[in-house]
Amino acid sequence: MFGTSLHRAVLLVAVSVTFLDAQAPPPPGPAPAPQRRRNFLISRDVPDPAAVDRGKKTFVAHCGFCHGSNANGGEAGPDLIRSALALNDEGGDKIGPVILNGRPEKGMPPIHLTTDQIKDVAAFLRGRQQAAIDRGAYKIQNIVTGDVSQGHAYFTAHCASCHSPTGDLAGVAGKYDEAALQSRFLYPQSRILTLLPIFVFIQLIEVPAAVFLGLWFVLQLFGGVGALMTTGRDTAGGIAFWAHVAGFAAGALLIKVFSRPERAAVEWWNDR
Repeated sequence: MFGTSLHRAVLLVAVSVTFLDAQAPPPPGPAPAPQRRRNFLISRDVPDPAAVDRGKKTFVAHCGFCHGSNANGGEAGPDLIRSALALNDEGGDKIGPVILNGRPEKGMPPIHLTTDQIKDVAAFLRGRQQAAIDRGAYKIQNIVTGDVSQGHAYFTAHCASCHSPTGDLAGVAGKYDEAALQSRFLYPQSRILTLLPIFVFIQLIEVPAAVFLGLWFVLQLFGGVGALMTTGRDTAGGIAFWAHVAGFAAGALLIKVFSRPERAAVEWWNDR
C-alpha cells in the first residue's frame, strides 16, 4: 500500500514538472535583425534621405542642365526616371560607368565624380523613381490658380448658353472640392455604379452612363421584338418593352427640341 502511494506521488510530481516546463517561456534567443524599410510599390530598398539630398545637389550641379533638375529630362538629355539603365542600377553600378566615361556619340561628356558622389546620385534617382511609382503618396497641389475675370469671360462665351451659376450650377462649388470639380468639367462622362452578377459572385463596377443606357435600350428593344415573335403565348408583356423604347427615343429627340428656346432666349438677352 505504501509503495503504491509513493509510486503515485512520484508520478504526479513528474507530470507536474513536465507540465510546468512546457508552460515556461522559451529562453530568449538572439535579437532579430532590424528590417530595412521597404517601399511596397518597388522591391528595392528605400534610399537614405540624407544620401538623396546630397545626390540631388550633385545631380543638379553636374547633370541638371541636360536631364532637368528633377531628372525628368530636358532638351539635351532623356528622362532618367523611366530609364531602364537607371531602374536596374544598384548603388551606381550601372550609371557609374556612364557618368565617368560619358556617351560621346550622344553628346554626353564624361563627368568626374567620386564613388560616394555616384552612390548619392544613384540614391537620388532611386528616390525619384519610387516617388513616381508610389501614387498613393501623391498630394494634389492647390489648383485654384487661374484668373477669375478670364474664367468668367470663358464661361460667358462657351458655357452660359446652357448653364447658369445661379441656376443649374447654383451651389456646385460647395458640393465638390476643387480637384473633383475640375475633373467634372474636364471629364464630364458620368459613370453609374452597377451590380454585375457573375455566376455566384456579385461585383460592383462603374459603367459609363452612355454604355449603361445603351445596353438598357438594347435589352428593351430585344425584349419587345422577342414578345412580338412569341406565338401561342400571352404577349401583353411586350407593351412595356415598347413603351420603354418609345419613351427613350422620344426623350432623346425632345432634348434637342426643348433646348433651343432656352438658347435663343439667352442669345436674345445677350444681344440686348
